[in-house]
Amino acid sequence: GHGLDLDVLRELNEVATGGVTPDMTILFDCPVDVAIKRNFGKPLDKVEQDLHFLDRVRFGYLELARENNWIVVDATRSECQIFAELLGIIPVPVSGDRMVTY
Repeated sequence: GHGLDLDVLRELNEVATGGVTPDMTILFDCPVDVAIKRNFGKPLDKVEQDLHFLDRVRFGYLELARENNWIVVDATRSECQIFAELLGIIPVPVSGDRMVTY
């Protein structure tokens, strides 16, 4: 978005995290219009009013997700549906070093 290319975004992420990478990254994705509707009537700030910018940001993150094998979760669904999906993705410790997913 705003002309910032993905290489610059990657470099900024690298600097901001000190090169530390997570074991798992989950991107909760939904179209901009859905996100705006979920704003519960709060006034939009200057950035939020630029829907084309927000679309570019969304697609930039989707590209990063594709390149880095992030898990992309369809966030247009209900909270219960998303939670159920996460239970099958995120390992839960049960005892000692043993992890399970549900």
